[in-house]
Amino acid sequence: MDILTDYANWKFDNYTLIDTLLKNGSAIIRRFPHVIAVCDFFYNEVTNNHYKMSKDEEIIFQSGFNYLHDHFNTIDLILKHDFNSKMDEMEKCSKTINLLLYINDFQAELENVAPNNIAQKKTLDDLEQRTMQYIDTHTNAPDTMFQLLSDVTSEMFKDGYQGINEIMYEVAEELGITPDEPDDDIYEI
Repeated sequence: MDILTDYANWKFDNYTLIDTLLKNGSAIIRRFPHVIAVCDFFYNEVTNNHYKMSKDEEIIFQSGFNYLHDHFNTIDLILKHDFNSKMDEMEKCSKTINLLLYINDFQAELENVAPNNIAQKKTLDDLEQRTMQYIDTHTNAPDTMFQLLSDVTSEMFKDGYQGINEIMYEVAEELGITPDEPDDDIYEI
């Protein structure tokens, strides 16, 4: 199977989750519109217009797809494990779920830039565990957790940090496909 087929299968398998998050106006889905728009753009160009992606475009597509796959896997696990598939209950903790996903973003970045920094990994792992405790009890983390993450990551990434969301926003702008708000059109293949 190639990556485009994997992406189409992933979207098909996650259609119900994505659609429900959209229809409910979930705060969780708001972190993904540019990533999905960019992946959909390349998918549609290749499958509909026989476009040949450059190596850089393949890397962009693969990175975006991996990001979506990993985060939606986390969201789905939380929905099923912690909230017994009750979307409305999960949405009440969307702020904390987004915090967890941001922590996961920083963990992935740290693995890329400083894979041997055990102390920094532990700090992020501890924040992840604390955040999961809030999710496990169906409560939102206090704003101090967000500030703590900001303080910790500012120290870790002194030279700056640009996550997949920001990169995909820039790519979407370059392609002229920046969605203002998530809507059904950008989630369909």
